[in-house]
Amino acid sequence: SNSCCASNPCRNGGTCTELCGNPRLKFRCTCSQGYAGRFCNKKPESCKDYLDIDRSSKVGEYSFIDPSNHVYRTFCDFGPENGMAWTLVESFTFSKNNIFYKKPFYKDYAVNEATFNWISFRLSLSRMTNLIKHSTHFRATCNDSPSSSTNYTDYFRAKTSELNLMTMKTSQCFVAEYFSVAGASCSNCKFTFYQNSFFSYHPH
Repeated sequence: SNSCCASNPCRNGGTCTELCGNPRLKFRCTCSQGYAGRFCNKKPESCKDYLDIDRSSKVGEYSFIDPSNHVYRTFCDFGPENGMAWTLVESFTFSKNNIFYKKPFYKDYAVNEATFNWISFRLSLSRMTNLIKHSTHFRATCNDSPSSSTNYTDYFRAKTSELNLMTMKTSQCFVAEYFSVAGASCSNCKFTFYQNSFFSYHPH
């Protein structure tokens, strides 16, 4: 025993474990949902927060706290772009396309928000809006396996300063950093993006 847990260093309901065999790290905190950091004193709002806390963070599901102080879970991808952390806001299979077909991102349309899954999932508008405040980029991918690396066959990435999906209500020309769909690919090229308020198009 090194008594390093005696002072209750783990905050916000975290559990302290003594590490007597480690000369530098004397204890470890196991944090409750929605908290992270050495002392469980951080409230991550995006996957980038987890990466900043621990550069060795692994791809998978994580807990977050929204502006209303409610905990939710979604998926984090920490690659393949070096230093980038991606927070999932929506995922659906082709068979569920009809559910999302006429749901632009500026409409509040949460799907299975309490139980994360890849088949049919979308965060609420308030949570997506909060995430975009902490984001520099957005991307869309098609991936056969959530645990595999990003599939660049169908993929595009752009800056949030070029296109804000939370406020856009008409077609808009923007510059994509990278684009590869149906055999066509380019870098730093212009596209028209659609999220029409009249027809209520899903972004495409």
